[in-house]
Amino acid sequence: MIRNGLARPTAKTMTAVGAALALAACGGGGGGGGSSPRPLPTPTPTPAPAPAPAPAPTPTPVVNAAEYESSIAALQANALAAYNEGYTGAGIKLAVIDTGINPSLSAFTGRISPTSADVVASRGISDDDGHGTAVSAVAAANADGNDMLGVAFEASIVSLRADEVDSCTGEGEADCEFFDRHIAAGVDRAVLAGASVINMSLGGGGASSQLIASLQAAADAGIVLVVSAGNEGDTPEGVNPNQFALDIAQQVTGGVVIIAGSVGTASDPIMISDFSNRAGTGRNFYLTARGYRVQAPDNTGTQFLWSGTSFSAPAISGAVALLAQAFPNLTGAEIVDILFTSAADRGDLGIDSVYGHGELDIGAAIAPAGTTSVAGTKTAISLADNGELPAAAGDAARHAMSTIITDRYDRAYAFDVNSTLSRAAGRQPLHQSLTGSTLRHNNLDLGKVAFSVSIAPEGGSRVNFGPLFEQMGNVDREQARLITGSVIARIDPETRVAFGFSESASTLTDRLTGDHGTAFLVAKDGQNGTGFTASRDHSFGVRRDFGPVGVTVASEAGSRWTSLAENGRDARYRLDAVTLDRKLFGEGRVRLGLSLLDERETLLGGRLSPALGDDGKGSQTRFIDLSVNQPLGGGFALGLSARRGWTEFGGGAFRTGAYSIDVRRDRLLTADDRLAFRLSQPLRVESGGLDLYLPQAWDWRTESATMGWQQLSLVPSGRELVGEVAYGRGLLGGRLDLNAYYRHQPQHIATADGDVGAAIRFTLGL
Repeated sequence: MIRNGLARPTAKTMTAVGAALALAACGGGGGGGGSSPRPLPTPTPTPAPAPAPAPAPTPTPVVNAAEYESSIAALQANALAAYNEGYTGAGIKLAVIDTGINPSLSAFTGRISPTSADVVASRGISDDDGHGTAVSAVAAANADGNDMLGVAFEASIVSLRADEVDSCTGEGEADCEFFDRHIAAGVDRAVLAGASVINMSLGGGGASSQLIASLQAAADAGIVLVVSAGNEGDTPEGVNPNQFALDIAQQVTGGVVIIAGSVGTASDPIMISDFSNRAGTGRNFYLTARGYRVQAPDNTGTQFLWSGTSFSAPAISGAVALLAQAFPNLTGAEIVDILFTSAADRGDLGIDSVYGHGELDIGAAIAPAGTTSVAGTKTAISLADNGELPAAAGDAARHAMSTIITDRYDRAYAFDVNSTLSRAAGRQPLHQSLTGSTLRHNNLDLGKVAFSVSIAPEGGSRVNFGPLFEQMGNVDREQARLITGSVIARIDPETRVAFGFSESASTLTDRLTGDHGTAFLVAKDGQNGTGFTASRDHSFGVRRDFGPVGVTVASEAGSRWTSLAENGRDARYRLDAVTLDRKLFGEGRVRLGLSLLDERETLLGGRLSPALGDDGKGSQTRFIDLSVNQPLGGGFALGLSARRGWTEFGGGAFRTGAYSIDVRRDRLLTADDRLAFRLSQPLRVESGGLDLYLPQAWDWRTESATMGWQQLSLVPSGRELVGEVAYGRGLLGGRLDLNAYYRHQPQHIATADGDVGAAIRFTLGL
């Protein structure tokens, strides 16, 4: 008996009930009537070696590692990805029209459906040949830790024995004959049994109209039809699938037919098998799977390594069962389309005449396809990137926030939103502070008008400020590039106006109130900054004194760069502030500020996708600032500052805070030196987060979601505290500045290592 060969059909008289087909013991076949054709020999299956223990795949599989490694059809199709998601084919009926099955084998314990039958006679479903047993095992053998497992190892097998009585006993002739009328009867039985897929590892001449009619009824019921391509790949006829497969694919409508080709050779596991019929004219229906040396038992329970398209077909049928279990809302046509479009491309790019759609990839097939959306809505959600947390949130969103998403086939998936939120880029405050050390700072006071600019000594744009540029050399004027600048004009004794280029509103406020910058490089005061690095366009401020009280109104506009800009969306913002200040004892001063930060596309510099609350209106933040600067006598002075913020956006609200305290001593060692210490906390989310109305359950029957409120806290795990010591003094006609700092829990991350740094600067020309 030729187990792994394809016997071309013997000459039979065409009758009203259909033509006779010889079993392609590995599927497929060719030729038609006429003289008696000879069988096409292929290698006899060899006994399967005992599997060597294999290392457990990672993550730990739900199946025995050695057993899975021995199941080459499942292994090469990446079925483990489905198993790890809990998809095993449970509850799905997989029909196999073949030579029957040995029901006493442990591989099929609990797997054989009571709807199984002999559709030819009353022999029962027992297998006299072994082909049907092997095919059924590749599709759905138990995962019992013995020998091998089927691709859909918990599917129910509807075994439909359709071989002609006493046709499977010949040696060297057609190995098992199948008549179309019996195959049609098997198809009809599979429909009544409620099968999701029918496997036909058969081949030969053309299919009769009776069989096509039964197959069309199955297709109309949404059943997927998998048929072997044939084993004539090394003959001229092998450039196309055999006629039996082509007739089914070309005459049965509904998009549910798959012609199964085989990959695998002695030297390359993904190359088209020598024996496999190619895609040819059936390329649009053609999909390959491993069909070379596939381990499975015969009817005696002996394990063999089988080769032929008969064994690539059940691997595909098992994949159909996995998808049908995982996504009950899918139609048969959708399952076929998914398997085709998710296939690993082989051969020429796209659908080609050798590999058709490519090779079966179950892992890709179960993954979301096309645009994914929040279930029950049309709101798109990314599988990889749904936003960046603001820096003030640190490592917030550490715990899973599960919801449900759907793909273009309305397949529902549990989805962890947090896994797609990235943290803000880590700050390097010392580097950022020292970046401007090469700038030239120029100040010019002309009485009622004062200029202040910072200029980089390199080529670039130039802004001519008249008298200021007259103080610069010719080379400086040619090479200067304006970095920042401001102009302050006195309108009357009580009123001053300021204009800034790349200057912040807070900087203009400091200059209008007469405050000077500090010597700290890393530890910023509590009311400094908005939590993100801004690219400022312009700013404006005006100050009016009302006796002991001064009122300053300031505004700035600019942008915060994010990847949104890549989509042509400019992350613009505007900040408006009003500050009241009053002198305290001696030279002391207290300031109270109110400001409104209006961001067009961002959230304190972070960003969220529309699925997470970006309603297109951006965010608004209200800040309240309080600072006190009071000399204490003896050269000592104390500074306190605090900022509280309230941020609102489409997806929720949260509260932030920043604080600092500093102590300084003037004239410690010399008449012009200063020693200062500051302890500060950068802006941090203190409470609140996202309040989202998201799907919590999914009904696949109605394809509808049950919605509910979920909260995602934006409070980070840690609290960044920065301690910095600064010392400065005049030296050799210049100025020497020493700074040292320590950052505790940088970025507000509790597990982050501390950051220690120091800087020594010597500046000439001051």
